Amino acid sequence: MVALPILLAAQPYRFTQYTVSNGLPQSQVYATLQDSRGYLWLGTQGGGLARFDGRSFKTFAEKDGLKGAYVNALAEDPQGNLWIGTNRGLCRFDGRRFGFEELKHGQDIAINSLAFRQSNDSTILFIASQNGAYSFYLKPPSPEYGKQRLERPHQLEAADGQPFGRLTATFCDSKNQVWMGGDDGLFKLSNGQWQVIQRRKAEVMAIAETRDGRILAGIFNSGILILEGKKRSYLNTQNGLPSNKVQCLWRNPYDNKIWIGLQDAGLCIWDPATGRVERITEGQGLCSRNIRSIIGDKSGKVVWLGTSGGGVCKYSTQRFEHFDTGDGLRSNFVYAVCEAKNNRGRWFSAGDRGISYWGAANDSSQTTVFRHFDGSNGFYNVKCRALHRDFYDRIWVGTEGMGLAVLDEQTGGAFQFFYKRNGLAGNWIRDIAQDPTGAIWVATTDGGISKMTFPTGSLATPKFRNFGLADGLHDLTVHALHIDKKGRVWFASQTGEVGFIENDKLTLLGLGDGLPGSTVRCLTEDEHGHLWVGTAGGGIAFADIYRDKYLKFKQLGLTDTLASANVYLLHADKAGLLWVGSERGVDRIKLDSAGNFLKVKYFGLAEGFLGMETCQNAVTTGPDLWFGTMNGLMHYLPATDNSLGGAPMPVLTGIRLFYEPLENSPMARWSDNWGGLVNGAIFPYNQNHLGFEFFATDFLNQERVMYSWQLVGQEADWSPFSTRTEVSYASLPPNEYRFRLRSRNEDGITSEPLDVAFTITPPFWQTWWFRLAAIGGALLLGWGWFRWRIAQVKQKAKLEKEQLELQNRLLTLEQKSRQLQMNPHFIFNALNGIQSLVSSGNMDSARQYILKFGRLMRAVLDNSRQQLIPLDKEVETLRQYLEMEQFCREGKFDFELDTSGIESPNLQVPPMLLQPFVENAILHGIGPLSGKKGLISLHFTEKENLLEVAVRDNGIGIEQSQTRKAGQDLESRQSVGIAVTRERLEIMKSEAGFKENAFEVQQLKGEDGEIEGTEVIVRMGL
Repeated sequence: MVALPILLAAQPYRFTQYTVSNGLPQSQVYATLQDSRGYLWLGTQGGGLARFDGRSFKTFAEKDGLKGAYVNALAEDPQGNLWIGTNRGLCRFDGRRFGFEELKHGQDIAINSLAFRQSNDSTILFIASQNGAYSFYLKPPSPEYGKQRLERPHQLEAADGQPFGRLTATFCDSKNQVWMGGDDGLFKLSNGQWQVIQRRKAEVMAIAETRDGRILAGIFNSGILILEGKKRSYLNTQNGLPSNKVQCLWRNPYDNKIWIGLQDAGLCIWDPATGRVERITEGQGLCSRNIRSIIGDKSGKVVWLGTSGGGVCKYSTQRFEHFDTGDGLRSNFVYAVCEAKNNRGRWFSAGDRGISYWGAANDSSQTTVFRHFDGSNGFYNVKCRALHRDFYDRIWVGTEGMGLAVLDEQTGGAFQFFYKRNGLAGNWIRDIAQDPTGAIWVATTDGGISKMTFPTGSLATPKFRNFGLADGLHDLTVHALHIDKKGRVWFASQTGEVGFIENDKLTLLGLGDGLPGSTVRCLTEDEHGHLWVGTAGGGIAFADIYRDKYLKFKQLGLTDTLASANVYLLHADKAGLLWVGSERGVDRIKLDSAGNFLKVKYFGLAEGFLGMETCQNAVTTGPDLWFGTMNGLMHYLPATDNSLGGAPMPVLTGIRLFYEPLENSPMARWSDNWGGLVNGAIFPYNQNHLGFEFFATDFLNQERVMYSWQLVGQEADWSPFSTRTEVSYASLPPNEYRFRLRSRNEDGITSEPLDVAFTITPPFWQTWWFRLAAIGGALLLGWGWFRWRIAQVKQKAKLEKEQLELQNRLLTLEQKSRQLQMNPHFIFNALNGIQSLVSSGNMDSARQYILKFGRLMRAVLDNSRQQLIPLDKEVETLRQYLEMEQFCREGKFDFELDTSGIESPNLQVPPMLLQPFVENAILHGIGPLSGKKGLISLHFTEKENLLEVAVRDNGIGIEQSQTRKAGQDLESRQSVGIAVTRERLEIMKSEAGFKENAFEVQQLKGEDGEIEGTEVIVRMGL
């Protein structure tokens, strides 16, 4: 029996180191900060500033605008700007660029510490520097410029007329009091005056405050000064600290413990409530013994330690304690585990070296002991695959090849062994169970199942009842046992069969009953009465063994849900959780009453399950879970399995407009300095393809963070959670939108949504004012169209009336024209001429002219019935008329008809329209002519859409003719016919729409100026 302080000291520490090989620019980290966006900022000594998002580091150096590569202090103001204290002064980073704030003109002053004091109307930055104390008054953001504006830097005066000297620490406590510390002691600003709290040559490196208001000053070489009102005390090497070289302090807001960074002794955690000091060293995974800065992230599960030479060290609270040979185990192969009496210890196998016990020395002792049982003290150096504590607190041990052992400490503490030769079914034991009657059931891999009863109550006289092939077993290799609430003994075999024994009768279930067909390794029963089976490669399955009459199993071999389908152990606890162990760690499944998976949580290396591959059935059955693995013993710590700080808050890291960064686009004014979108941004209708990039830092398990989003105004529901960190929306219609984003951590805790609003404005033709104007314009247009239509109808009616009047006038003129077409004297003269031919006996000529006269009269009568006749027919009628006039006037004139200017063969003209002009030329032109023979000529010419006819004579001319006609009735009758015809021509012109004159008369003169006749030009539209 030996004490085991090493095992007792084992803690759930897990450290991860990040240094230059991981992307950190320099290995000395003197300042750490997690900002409001979740980023971790690290100030290095010579490498500038680094930002870590859980995946990679981004470095900011002097070439990026940082003034000074040695960063000693970091702070964030209420607007989210980062303040950086360097060896060359003070910088401010707004997410886009660095600005330098000069403390003293022309001097580079090293900054050692920064602290903000906030009130309702102001924010003041206090600065501890190599050259004393400074303060800045930060005004609220200017409405004009949208940025913070600072007053001139102000150097603070020291207390009691003594200089501050070099200051290395500043702090603002819960009462809004400012503390400063440095080489000359500790000072407090109260009511505008500095008070000396500690005046002596002591370097104050850090200041902190406990939850109950005690002020802590870390003094290099002196430990920690504790101020409680006027009371002073110290925490140093005399009462718990391993070293007095304190360099940094941080209070964990979740448990009030103070973390202390030492220069030469690593890390200490002090509990102000109990006074207990816990030390963490390099031997426990700490990456350096020289701790320069400490900060905890918002989850409450991760603490970052900046070191000198070791980079930055991430401490993450783990859900499991891990014990291996370094903690006192005889072997890392823990094949079996069970609880000790009253849950005051644990029994576990020790590889091939027997078993071990760790726990209380006896029922009343507070001493913890560690005992080993192997070949040296009454046991065997053998693998033990099964451990079971019975109703009487006896420990049953199943070995490989050495049968079954039992230890009853009430009767002397010696082992008693049972072998196959004593009646046991086999010597290779895999599982042990006890039924409600007290019988012990043993599963073997070489002989089936044994039932041990004790008729006399003594272990010395057991009775065996074995179940083998003769009893219905198909396979003697039995891996697992389970006793249900009815006392039935369930078993699982190598071939994948599951069965139960009731009243010594065996029932088998197989593939036909829904089992996967793979080797069944483990069995457990949940609180809802489902029997769960774990298989080798087939996942898990379950059946309702109390309500299902036909005992059908439902398979859940979902490799997408479970870490592995290769299951080694199962345990259903009282909280409704099913634990599934495999070669990849442990899955924890929350079940509903129907056996459905509500939530699956995986524990692997990242979650602190360092054992990884679990061993078959190696799990305790009580509320305190211990797992046996191929790499030591794992203890589950439920108290650490809570998300203290909730889910990580998501932030927008980039906005893309048509795949290009928003800050590089014409809409750059809507991009904020940190890559997000200004709330209330406005985009025109043609700038409507937006992409959102986002992220949420979870330093405990970054890979398990999932995101869901919704674009209100476009999407009715949230998207399913996924690991995507970007989403795009193309061709967004004009509308008001809100992009909402939330994140979820590995525990399923969902953050409050990030919410940013923006607007896509419509084109002007879709705006309300344009639509209103369009409606008004449409109304005006409709009214105008209505008025225009009325006017058009009136105009049409007027035109129709005028057309009717014109047509009526034309008909009247045509009637008049027809009445005037044939001069009665012409008819009388023609008939007299014919009569003279008859009287003179010239009958042939008489007959010839009678025929011509008849044809002329017939043509006149036929044509008078038509509105239009062919031009050649009109020419023929004029020819007949001119021949008859020649006959009547005894050949006094000649005539000619020229139609060579006509190209179209089917021209139509009004009938007898030209006859009055020909008759007028005969009567008034050549009629009075003496001394020469007359000539009448008609020339027809086709010009585009006009027919032009020139009627010429070589008579006395128009002037003499007008003189002679005065007072002559016959001639005035003929002039009336000319006038009617001229009016007809004007009407025809208006209908045809040509510009030339319809009728022209001109007197023809020779070269000597003598009158040579008259020409009448008639134009008609075609």
